[in-house]
Amino acid sequence: MRYDNTPPNHFTIPMIVATCAELLWLEKGKYIHGLVSKSGLFAENSAVGSSFVYMYAKCGAMEDASLMFDEIVVRDVVSWTALVIGYVHNDDSEKSLECLCEMHRIGGDGEKVNPRTLEGGFQACGNLGALIAGRCLHGLIVKTGLGCSQVVQSSLLSMYSKCGNVEEARNSFCQVVDKDVFAWTSVMGVCARFGFMNECLNQFWDMQVDDVYPDGIVVSCILLGFGNSMMVREGKAFHGLIVRRNYVLDDTVNNALLSMYCKFGTPSPAGKLFDGVHEWSKESWNTMVFGYCKMGIEGKCLELFREMRDLGIEADSNSLVSVISSCSQLGLINLCRSVHCYIIKNSVDEDVSIANSLIYMYGKCGNLSIAWKMFCRTQRDVVTWNTLISSYIHSGHYAEAITLFDEMISEKIKP
Repeated sequence: MRYDNTPPNHFTIPMIVATCAELLWLEKGKYIHGLVSKSGLFAENSAVGSSFVYMYAKCGAMEDASLMFDEIVVRDVVSWTALVIGYVHNDDSEKSLECLCEMHRIGGDGEKVNPRTLEGGFQACGNLGALIAGRCLHGLIVKTGLGCSQVVQSSLLSMYSKCGNVEEARNSFCQVVDKDVFAWTSVMGVCARFGFMNECLNQFWDMQVDDVYPDGIVVSCILLGFGNSMMVREGKAFHGLIVRRNYVLDDTVNNALLSMYCKFGTPSPAGKLFDGVHEWSKESWNTMVFGYCKMGIEGKCLELFREMRDLGIEADSNSLVSVISSCSQLGLINLCRSVHCYIIKNSVDEDVSIANSLIYMYGKCGNLSIAWKMFCRTQRDVVTWNTLISSYIHSGHYAEAITLFDEMISEKIKP
């Protein structure tokens, strides 16, 4: 098109930019942005500006997206929505809510929220657990009459579920006209999380009566609910049911089964399940390492960690904390030092939970000088303080423990 000297118009540019966004071609998108800026033809066209905001947000360049948004002379709901959703998808839900509030405060007739904007707002509230802000948005959709949209109804339900408000999640679920698997998953997830397992199972059967087939996420929600509620007999029975009925048995379900049996403290079913699958995901390995430690089978925990390391599988923070704890329980100080080296090598030594475990391990072994050095260079929470104070007490260093306690109080940290 450029070779033919055919100039692009305000329809062509957004389509090309949207293509760059979907393919995550950030550099090509920037190149097109440069051409458009140089031409100066579309400086006041909101559709062109909005397309660049969307492209930068989709590619994870939120600073560029924000700068582009500031350059748009006449903003509309599309440009605002692109920024609101962009912040959510790039893990900055606070900025997303700030942007939405600003839109509502200064927006004109062409900048009123639409269902897509509200979807981003409800996602942000859910991610932050911001129930009050979510209720304010709920009031807005009632006032504007946008609550009939399927997208808004599902987002509202998801927000209340993530915020842990079971009653309002139930009410929102009843308002959803076309209940898809996402809606069923949201309401079942919050019921399972708070131990309403009978209600959760009733919903499991009801969704199938409505011709909605449960996927792996639905099945895993129920399994995790049984695990959290310590309903051993029911959890085993449900495991048998999903095998007999040929429900989904993907990685998500298998990981939920492993987690459930580990919470039950039943190593035999968990071990058989793990040994029966040839290719486990990284999450599965980490679940088993963590599970063996929680069940008090420290030797198996360390054995599995060695296998993970030999296979080049990355250990998460829960696994590393479990390995450190197992070494401490077994008194394997040299092995724990090796694990400490592994942690430094893999640049995860700044994780607070890992640092706390190392402080506990060195304190338990009587190596208080290293425990103190770890304490000084880590980002401290109340557990960090408590761990070192208890280490001093157990080692008979009472004066140091009192000094540290006074320092903790002076930094306004509640014991």
